[in-house]
Amino acid sequence: MGGAERQSGKAPLESLHSEKSGLLEGLEAEGGKHEAAHKQLMSQRQACAAQTPEPLRRHRSLTAHSLLPLAEKQRRVLRNLRRLEGLGLVSASNGYQGLVDDLAKDIRSQHRHRHRRKAELVKLQATLRGLSTKTTFYEEQGDYYSQYIRACLDHLAPDSK
Repeated sequence: MGGAERQSGKAPLESLHSEKSGLLEGLEAEGGKHEAAHKQLMSQRQACAAQTPEPLRRHRSLTAHSLLPLAEKQRRVLRNLRRLEGLGLVSASNGYQGLVDDLAKDIRSQHRHRHRRKAELVKLQATLRGLSTKTTFYEEQGDYYSQYIRACLDHLAPDSK
């Protein structure tokens, strides 16, 4: 919990519910000081991306979207919110609070998901090592049996002459 939430005694989600400046107000507000901070962040992101090796770079379409001006990003978010509302997945009547709550839950649960994925990766790597060991064993067994069969056939071949 941040300092403001500790002082007010409210949990982060509760403080989001009680704020008058909702998601829509933030998206519909003019850029101003936010636009300058956004431009600075985008230039830092471009500098960082230039130093990133090619295989680790994000897809071009994602990069292009991230470099859009703040006002364009706000328009896109509002358009997508209207689409989601049309599908009945979110509601403007509560300032899209359900979406904000779901995002907050996802952020809080990222650590658990990351931990599960890491544990699954460790298991898969162990399985791969085990399969590689078995593959080597069976290849050696196959080579041994091939040599044995050749030796038997060679042993029988002189007798047939």
